[in-house]
Amino acid sequence: MGLFRSGQGDAVIVDPGLSKQVRETVRLLARQHPQVLTDPSAPLPRTAGFDYGRLALAARGFLISVVLATAVAVGLSWGMPRLMAAAQPDAKQPDFFQPMIVSMCVLVVIISAALELLRARVDGGRAAVARHLAEARGHYLLPGRDLDRVTWASAVRARRALASVAASTYLLTSVDGPDHKGLAGSFWLLAQDMASSHSSAAMDSFAAAVEVYLADIEAADAISLTPTRSGPDKQRHEQAIERANAAGRHAIALATAT
Repeated sequence: MGLFRSGQGDAVIVDPGLSKQVRETVRLLARQHPQVLTDPSAPLPRTAGFDYGRLALAARGFLISVVLATAVAVGLSWGMPRLMAAAQPDAKQPDFFQPMIVSMCVLVVIISAALELLRARVDGGRAAVARHLAEARGHYLLPGRDLDRVTWASAVRARRALASVAASTYLLTSVDGPDHKGLAGSFWLLAQDMASSHSSAAMDSFAAAVEVYLADIEAADAISLTPTRSGPDKQRHEQAIERANAAGRHAIALATAT
């Protein structure tokens, strides 16, 4: 499902011919630093090597660590001297005990913070983001710059349909495996054509074809769930599979027909 994403918050269309890492970097930059995609001369921010979404989760994890470490430090500082006094009433309590507990908890918090930052860091850091950005130049389309409101809405409709097809066939389906690369390639070709022609007609037709493909997949899968799979039911199921496969081939062929 890497070529199609169920979320529609990605304000960019990326060439599926790029590697997965490069595509993910472009999507990350579109969410966090869109200026570097629109302006090639814009400097890459120092924080480009971090995923803000993961950084928010890391901050939450760090706060939990602080709370737990504080609770442990308070509990040990309060409880251990009393336990030692109960065990040896005449013994003098060591002066280093509480500072040692606090130091250990602070060390745990520092290690936790470092680990959470590593989790939020993009693989390869800012240098990898810069390489991926250079590789992706000219291989993505942006709303407002390349596509207007109408053509972008058409692209979002098609992408939503493609994501639904990927989701419905991800685990188990009775139809032949969808040609996700072929569908992604068709979508990219139509998006490029739409950016140059400023017409959404071809993309609208593609989106409608993918929606028909999705409906045929769901219909075939619904028949496959019926308890009886012989005679007319089996024949009806085979016909539904063929309809779905034909709809998928038709959707892919629309790109070459433009």
